[in-house]
Amino acid sequence: MAAKTMEEIAEIMKGMRFRRCVIGGVREDDVWRAIERLQKEYRSLMESEREKAQALIDERDEWISTLRAKLRAERNRHMAEDYDG
Repeated sequence: MAAKTMEEIAEIMKGMRFRRCVIGGVREDDVWRAIERLQKEYRSLMESEREKAQALIDERDEWISTLRAKLRAERNRHMAEDYDG
């Protein structure tokens, strides 16, 4: 499962279980596996967020280009009117 939200990661953490050792604590290999899994989930989440941010940046850049083109056209129109008039 590739987590897409922090809530999904929290649910994964709630479901984690560790085998107990005879002399207290939990098994170290279980903990390391859990840490590795969480790291993969966080990496997946960060990549998803990075893609969303890049999409917003691309959308903004496109909007800026559109506005600049409109502004140039408007300036050219005004310059042509001033020249003619």
